[in-house]
Amino acid sequence: NAGEIVTLGAGSREGRFQVGAQIKATGNVRLRPNGRIRLLDQNGQEVALYTVTEGNPIFPGSMRDYAASGPDKAPPPGRYKLSADISSGNFQMKSETEILVRANGDVERVVKKEVLKP
Repeated sequence: NAGEIVTLGAGSREGRFQVGAQIKATGNVRLRPNGRIRLLDQNGQEVALYTVTEGNPIFPGSMRDYAASGPDKAPPPGRYKLSADISSGNFQMKSETEILVRANGDVERVVKKEVLKP
């Protein structure tokens, strides 16, 4: 069993705040992912919990988007971290990404710029 969380994301659609993950099966066995995605504030405190329930399998070499169920209401504007813990059988996948929630509920992914030292 092998796979990876390619992207984590969040956004508002039709007034509903949604969180999800794109997962790729990198091994030779199909994955049946399930787990959770936590929305954390800047202090690392959990603001909301979203659940990824086992859905259609991901076949080797392919990717699938999984929507997580949880609170529909967007959090207050600010910076947050999405932290995912997703498994398929005994195989564990983890990923984190930072997001910025705007006052209108729109979400931007925060891309960290690496500073290269000489």
